[in-house]
Amino acid sequence: MEYPALIKAMKKVISEYWTKNVPGIDKGWGYTPEELGFYTQVDCDRYRYDSYIPDLLDEIALPGKKILEIGCGLGTDTRLMASLGADVTSIDLSLGNVMLTNKGMMLSGYPPQAYIGDAEQLEFPENSFDAVYSFGVLHHTPNTGRAIEEIRRVLKPGGKAIIMLYHKGWAWWYLLFRYGWWDKHYMNHYDNTPLTKMYSKREIRYLFDRYYKVNIEIRTFGGSQRVWYGRIIYNILNSSKFLMNRFGSFAIIRTTA
Repeated sequence: MEYPALIKAMKKVISEYWTKNVPGIDKGWGYTPEELGFYTQVDCDRYRYDSYIPDLLDEIALPGKKILEIGCGLGTDTRLMASLGADVTSIDLSLGNVMLTNKGMMLSGYPPQAYIGDAEQLEFPENSFDAVYSFGVLHHTPNTGRAIEEIRRVLKPGGKAIIMLYHKGWAWWYLLFRYGWWDKHYMNHYDNTPLTKMYSKREIRYLFDRYYKVNIEIRTFGGSQRVWYGRIIYNILNSSKFLMNRFGSFAIIRTTA
């Protein structure tokens, strides 16, 4: 049973958290968000550590294609898709993120098309987009399954989605042993966000069971290389496909409506 008032309050907390804790905002060294250099620095840092993301965007951000990005943050991926010629609309639950994305788009010479939006209640008609992209966002919303159904609704027939959800990898096992099997809420200890969820491949396939095709690729967080123990984990996982598939922290889902 859902409790609308409780869900609304939770989303308010989530919005406020991500407004105050924007991933990557500390990477615009020497610039302010009013300067193009800030966004250039932020973008370089993101793709330095997760260098495979541009290849993901190449798959969907074709010239003239209508793309919806859910959870734009600072707008790094929004700007890259726009530079590839795609018509990108972005939404985020945080007004601060929307403002930063639009500022970065304007400074980069692209039309600002970021809006406040809820992934669980997309304010777009059916069959609106050629592709939907969301990287590291939907595991932070209360009803992830509803958001995935909303994506299917707004996709055109045969449209593609690329979505990253946290995978039950090394972090999940670490938390499991730290907090124990008896703690049913240990997944929320994964980080300091108000809500975090992790999914197994089986759970992901269940979430996407109404889609035509589902491909799951397991990767791991490149930013972990910033600390010595993170580099060790990163290098071990990338040295073995077997280990990556079982302990990688990111599940990249490619699917077709």
